[in-house]
Amino acid sequence: MKVERAAALLLLALLAAPPALAETTGSAPTKKILKWTDENGKVHYGESIPPEYQDRARTEMNTSGVEKRKFDASQTPEQRRAAEEKASAERDDRAKRAEQQRRDVALLQTYTNVKDIDESRDRSLSIPQQALLGLAVRMKRAQERMAGLQKEVDTVTRLKKPIPEALKEEVADQNGEIAQLKQERARFDDQIEKIRAKHDADRKRYLELTAPR
Repeated sequence: MKVERAAALLLLALLAAPPALAETTGSAPTKKILKWTDENGKVHYGESIPPEYQDRARTEMNTSGVEKRKFDASQTPEQRRAAEEKASAERDDRAKRAEQQRRDVALLQTYTNVKDIDESRDRSLSIPQQALLGLAVRMKRAQERMAGLQKEVDTVTRLKKPIPEALKEEVADQNGEIAQLKQERARFDDQIEKIRAKHDADRKRYLELTAPR
């Protein structure tokens, strides 16, 4: 450190304005001293930086050795990309925390106890559950009609006669109705699963928020 400081002071002294110039102009000309470090960690001083070190961090000082400005090293494309990804991740994290806080406030304002959450779940489940009961009745009837049509097809087939087009159409229509009923049942099953999952999550989070600290 002593050697480095001595070298800096020596360079600053050499770069200082000559007294004669100061006397004729009334003031010393403004100069700047740049300080940078090479790839080996050696500190350098000068009025300009060699081209190969232009991208490195540097410090600008006046002729008195007082630091004026600092310049960060130029980032490589990889470093810029990493910085952008980090900034994006931090923004996403802040957004998630803000959204979670909003949800927590809404949860505490909506329910006064765990029983309220269970009752809300049961009310929400009653609609799709009732729909499934109606679908079960419709599905039973459709399957019974399909069974009757299949018997007709089997009878015609045993007699080695061509299946009438009207019968083919009825079978196709009945298969379509059964497929549609299955899709509706799957939709209501999915709705029930989501309702249970939501209220289970709300219940768990409510207990976490209201637990004694």
